Amino acid sequence: MDKQQRTSSIVFSSKRYEYDVFLSFRGEDTRKNFTSYLDKALNKEKIKTFIDDRLEKGDEISTTLIKAIENSCISIVIFSKNYASSKWCLNELSKIMECKRVRKQIVMPVFYNIDPSHVRNQTESYKDAFGKHKEDPKCDQWKNDLTEAANIAGWDSRNSKNEPELLDVIVEAILEKLIPRYYSQRDGLVGIDNSYKEIKSLLKIGSNEVKIFGIWDMGGIGKTTIAKVVYEKLSPDFEGHCFLENVREKSEKCQNLCEEIFSKLSDKKNHCFEVVKLRWLLQRKSVFIVLNDVTSEKQLEEVIYQFYPLGPVTTRNKQIFRLDDVIYPVQGLSFHHSLELFYLSAFGEKQPKYGYEDISKKVISYCGAIPLALKVVGASLRSKSKEVWECKLNKLRSIPDMKIQKALKLSYDDLDDSQQNIFLDIACFFKGEPRDNMFPISEIEVLLDKSLITILDGEKGEVIEMHDLIQEMGHEIVRQESIIYPERRSRLWKYEEVVNILKRNKENDVVEGIILDLKLLDESLNLSYDFLAKMTCLRFFKIHGYNIYTKKSFNLPDGLESFSDKLRYLHWSNCCLESLPSKFCAEQLVVLHMPNSKLKKLWDGILNLVNLKEINLKWSEYLTDIPDLSMAKKLERVDLRGCKSLHQLHTSISSISELKYLDLRWCSRIGSLNIHSKYFSQLYLRGCSCLTNISVTSDELTKLDLYGTMNLESLNINSRSLVDLSLRYSSFLKEILVASEEITKLSLRGTAITSFSSISSLPKLRCLDLSDCKKIEILDLHSKSLVEIDVSGCSSLKKISVASEEVTKLKLSGTAITSFSSISSLPKLRCLDLSDCKKIKILDLHSKSLVEIDLSGCSSLKKISVASEEVTKLDLSGTAITSFSCISSLPKLTFLYLRGCKRIEILDLHSKFLIQLDVRGCSSLKEISVASEKITKLSLHGTAITSFSCISSLPKLANLDLSDCKEIEILDLHSKSLIKLDLCGCSSLKEISMILEEITVLNLSGTAITSLRSSISSLPKLTRLDLSDCEEIEILDLHSKSMIELDLRGCSSLKEISMI
Repeated sequence: MDKQQRTSSIVFSSKRYEYDVFLSFRGEDTRKNFTSYLDKALNKEKIKTFIDDRLEKGDEISTTLIKAIENSCISIVIFSKNYASSKWCLNELSKIMECKRVRKQIVMPVFYNIDPSHVRNQTESYKDAFGKHKEDPKCDQWKNDLTEAANIAGWDSRNSKNEPELLDVIVEAILEKLIPRYYSQRDGLVGIDNSYKEIKSLLKIGSNEVKIFGIWDMGGIGKTTIAKVVYEKLSPDFEGHCFLENVREKSEKCQNLCEEIFSKLSDKKNHCFEVVKLRWLLQRKSVFIVLNDVTSEKQLEEVIYQFYPLGPVTTRNKQIFRLDDVIYPVQGLSFHHSLELFYLSAFGEKQPKYGYEDISKKVISYCGAIPLALKVVGASLRSKSKEVWECKLNKLRSIPDMKIQKALKLSYDDLDDSQQNIFLDIACFFKGEPRDNMFPISEIEVLLDKSLITILDGEKGEVIEMHDLIQEMGHEIVRQESIIYPERRSRLWKYEEVVNILKRNKENDVVEGIILDLKLLDESLNLSYDFLAKMTCLRFFKIHGYNIYTKKSFNLPDGLESFSDKLRYLHWSNCCLESLPSKFCAEQLVVLHMPNSKLKKLWDGILNLVNLKEINLKWSEYLTDIPDLSMAKKLERVDLRGCKSLHQLHTSISSISELKYLDLRWCSRIGSLNIHSKYFSQLYLRGCSCLTNISVTSDELTKLDLYGTMNLESLNINSRSLVDLSLRYSSFLKEILVASEEITKLSLRGTAITSFSSISSLPKLRCLDLSDCKKIEILDLHSKSLVEIDVSGCSSLKKISVASEEVTKLKLSGTAITSFSSISSLPKLRCLDLSDCKKIKILDLHSKSLVEIDLSGCSSLKKISVASEEVTKLDLSGTAITSFSCISSLPKLTFLYLRGCKRIEILDLHSKFLIQLDVRGCSSLKEISVASEKITKLSLHGTAITSFSCISSLPKLANLDLSDCKEIEILDLHSKSLIKLDLCGCSSLKEISMILEEITVLNLSGTAITSLRSSISSLPKLTRLDLSDCEEIEILDLHSKSMIELDLRGCSSLKEISMI
């Protein structure tokens, strides 16, 4: 009888496998129930399945069946009660397990109403079956195969609520195996699985929540590929579906698209198409439609927004969508997937040819995770030598691949003339530059939405970025303007081409932009005074960098005549001019950027600066003054930091209403400043050491940093928006006048202020820093909004009163305070710093919210009482305390510091949560007892302790410091947790016995140890041993296989060393 086989419809086409799944089962057990249902579920997911529909005859499986197993990607073995009774099934299983071992076939077992152990160990019904097979020579092989198969992770039907649930789980697991395997083999696709899952989730099929779904990003990124995978996987679940390729290239009328959709959904060529017929059809069918490469809003209006069929739209233009549409931005491939795709394209497999690894990574770096580029470049290099690869890569860096360029250029072609010019300007000059000022926001948004640029946060704020291949596309567009003659191109950025044109010094009405990196100069460049005047169309001129090694420079021995009257952007780092030309026409100038220049002045007189938005002259140390800028009505940013010769600003600065940013940091000669600008928001005056008077009026000023304005005497700030004001070390400032109800942070550190009446008028003040204000004696703070107060270092402060009940952090370090009645009961106080308050003798803290208390250096403190049960950190270092009964009342204490408490002789700690205990320098301490089992770090440096019995009872102790414990002569340590032990300077230590299984670092430097062999052998993980200055050691015999570092410096008696 001819064998009949049934397969599901094919979606996954592969050159390697004929079938996705092979089903092995015992017919009489499961054919009409579980196996039938599983076959149906696989068929629904379009998984090509082999199922043998004929009844078993005989014991041997046919050649056709063997080929079916060999040509399947996955074998599902359904073990049932009578599976082992069939030699046919056992022979089938043996072939399957052979394919698993030899062909790496995936095997997935299902235990249907049977305990897996019965299969694994051949017990119960399987034992009975093998009683009948015991004479068969294949018996042992069958048993081994059953055991091996049963040890593979699978499904036990008895653990599922019902069969439909089990079927769903099995099918989902098969899909997870098949999708990446088949799609990576078919057309060399990789990295698709995550995108498919994310899109499937976002589509929310069946919920009617998502109507319009966009797959958006730059050309070549894989939008169409992802859309095809989504379509192939999801469309079969709909009554109607169609995939419209290349909508960009379709007929101009959107009605033609509707007609094509109708034709595909109805299987009719209808020349009398009417929209109403399509609407009628869509209302009666569940439909999944993909529109690929949509470019206009009109196409969406007429097709998608009119009918709302479910399915993705791929596009490079984000602007075609509405605000409530769901948009999925495609991410570039990961480095791992980029490698995989490139290897498939270049070598036909997922591994590189030997010796090609490094150059492959260079190519991948060039392609920048764009699938199209990886495939095109990879295919062009297939079967080529490494020398050819190097040549190809070098060529690509100067002349891009035209297939890639053609795909990327489609987005550029959709721009209007103005947008194309802006794109080319960015590609040639402004990649990595701040987005502000140069270009209209609306045009930048267009480039963003077409995925031609991105905006990233950088040190300079928001900067414009662009994929390297997109930039290369822009460069190539400019190169095509004149392939042979660079001087006939609109923009020049290559060093050699720019230098040649500058040296030739000829009339030029084509070049619009030049960029020159002075770091590349191999000789000083001396140019004519009129070289820029001859470039009549020059809009952008950028000279940057400086070669600190060759010190070659860009010189104008006769000065400079003028610039083009079309100049919009002037960036000239390290400019050698003392002044810009008198004929300088600046009407079109938007940005003037001349850092580190030798300028003494900009120009004489008043220039028409109607478009100027930014001036940057930072670190121009010879600049003495700024000219009249009254005509610069649009000026927003002025950066003059480091101009140390600048002694004043022109009064016109005060009248510029659009000014937002002024940086005068380290302008050490400026004496006064008056700024009155409505939109002024950022002012930087740090290090203006000669500044004595400041008056600022602005509605937008939010932060003012006056750190180091040490001669400041008068400050008048009128800004409703000021939030953060720093006057640190304005040491002559005695009074401030600030009209802002928004201030939340005020720093007056190191000032001479003694009156704080103005602070009470700041209703939102949260953080107040008065540290190092040496003249304050009494401080009365009425502000009820304060959260953090710092008066540390106010050495004259004797009394403080705080009205705010919101205070959580209070620093009183180094003050003369002795009374704490006003602060001890602050209800929300968490952190209290009273370190170095030398006059405190007795301290009663009633606040029940305290978590951290620092009393270090309070040398007169003898007694302390703490009411809070929340304290986790307590520092009593350097105090005169000898009794620690209060510590027992702190149930959550985890960190305790008692460094330098020289009066302590016995320490008995009952706290059960201690993690760190530091008693370094407690020179009288002879005995210690610690109850905590959580302690991990214990420092006993410089104590008089000799007994360490308590240490063995600390199960988590990892770090123990016993350095400079001069009384120790013999040490016996047993710990299963100790990792680091420091015995440095224990000069009396002669003998040590250790059982420390985890220790890695041991310091015995400066001890009197003479022998180590027996001790070291019990330290199996020791990596670092310090025996420096152990002058008693004569012979060293070390048996340690883990040792990495050994220090024997200063072992003056050492004569012999043996190491294993």
